[in-house]
Amino acid sequence: MGRKLFEAVLRNSTSEMITVHSSPYAREIYHKLGFTDTDVEQTKDGIRYIPMKHQK
Repeated sequence: MGRKLFEAVLRNSTSEMITVHSSPYAREIYHKLGFTDTDVEQTKDGIRYIPMKHQK
């Protein structure tokens, strides 16, 4: 279901790039969707995340 929702976002988006701050636990899921890491894991206000992007 998540993949179908993301594919709908890609079809309907006018942007060439989509960015997210992934939880370390969701990293592999985003990689399977075609996202790549843009930096190392970071922490801001106690929240750990990995900056990622997806190019069309």
